[in-house]
Amino acid sequence: MGKELWIYTALMLFGLALAIAKSMDLPLPNPLDWVAYIYGPASNLVDRLLP
Repeated sequence: MGKELWIYTALMLFGLALAIAKSMDLPLPNPLDWVAYIYGPASNLVDRLLP
């Protein structure tokens, strides 16, 4: 039960930090940009391989 409690606490603190940052109108990064950055080269490779 200890491991689950630590993970739950960490996720709750992360969510709380994001909520506080959003309420203070701080710029937050968009997770979709991270996904596009990671999968962009693979997508370009597939586009070149398939006509």
